[in-house]
Amino acid sequence: MDRMLLTVCLFSLAQTQAMKPIVPDQPIRAAVGENAVLLCHLEPPTDLEKDMVEWIFNDEPVWVYRHHKELTSEHAEQFRKRVKLSGNMTPGNISVTLQSVNKTDEGNYTCHVKRVGESFRANITLLVEEKCEADWTIGVQQNPNITLIVPDQPIRAAVGENAVLLCHLEPPTDLEQDMVEWSFNDQTVWLYRNQKENPTDQAKEFSKRVTFSGNKNSGNISVTLQSVTKTDEGDYTCHVERNREPFRAIITLLVEEKSEKKEQNNKNITPLGNPTDNVEPTKSAGADDGAGFGFGDVIAVVAVVVGAVGALTVVVAFAGAFAVGAFAVGAFADAIYTKWIKPKCRGSETGTQTEAESASLPPQPEAVVIGGPPSQSLKNRKSSPLKPQL
Repeated sequence: MDRMLLTVCLFSLAQTQAMKPIVPDQPIRAAVGENAVLLCHLEPPTDLEKDMVEWIFNDEPVWVYRHHKELTSEHAEQFRKRVKLSGNMTPGNISVTLQSVNKTDEGNYTCHVKRVGESFRANITLLVEEKCEADWTIGVQQNPNITLIVPDQPIRAAVGENAVLLCHLEPPTDLEQDMVEWSFNDQTVWLYRNQKENPTDQAKEFSKRVTFSGNKNSGNISVTLQSVTKTDEGDYTCHVERNREPFRAIITLLVEEKSEKKEQNNKNITPLGNPTDNVEPTKSAGADDGAGFGFGDVIAVVAVVVGAVGALTVVVAFAGAFAVGAFAVGAFADAIYTKWIKPKCRGSETGTQTEAESASLPPQPEAVVIGGPPSQSLKNRKSSPLKPQL
């Protein structure tokens, strides 16, 4: 039971550490009086219905979602009744639309997600221009009143990751009754028609790999392509047919090896606390750093730690057993030596005799050493301690 709980906790930790908010590398541009969509989504796609999401501008709340609902009363006066969610909380698309922008709306916006004791932030820049400056605004415009908006920079994803293909209609428009299609090399990637998705019309290579991550009611028709490969790289067409009028926009997907993607991300990711830079998931105190730290890495670390502890335990046990065995052998050898081998010396360690022993012995003649001075009597001579000859 404990092992299962540990595995679940480690899996949850790995999921949390891998999450990060994704925003465009380039500023969002809009002309005075137009609507601007501030794009942000969580990667991998994550249900945020139970979490806290907010957009911030100059330390003022632009849009707040908490306790399963929008909190419009907390919006700053400047943004009240002008901002609405254009994404979808379930897959983690938290893009919002700012209506009728003006020059005072220009600047850096922060997308902030708080979940399970952790905080994730990403910064996006909005540039508001006069209409003459914004004639080239992102998107392909076939109708003076409706525009499909896509990022002007390629979407980047590493092999095996999910890629969110971003596209929305400006002004926000309900597309429930219309036809929406994503295509790639003249093949159908995802199709919505007759008020339902049509998976049978998808190309085989995209079957069961594409999910809708936008919100058709507000004209957000973004989709998520799962587990991308190098063959998915190229140009994707977002196509909307409304009242028999077609609208198209093209977005490019670049699929990179993981090392390339990591290098690219490092250019845009900085620690939280520098609000002018791009993206960085910020962990609560005590959490380990490393956004790319996956479940397999966690399991590998745990395995190494457990193996090291096990090896140390075996070494300690072996050393203890060896010490006990050595002590026992030493004690046994000492007993044998004392009992059977060690010579029986009479008297103290210096070799002298006790008075009782001297009294019981007959008088001894003095020993004479030829060629030298007379020696002392044996009774008074001190000898060196006897050493057994082994």
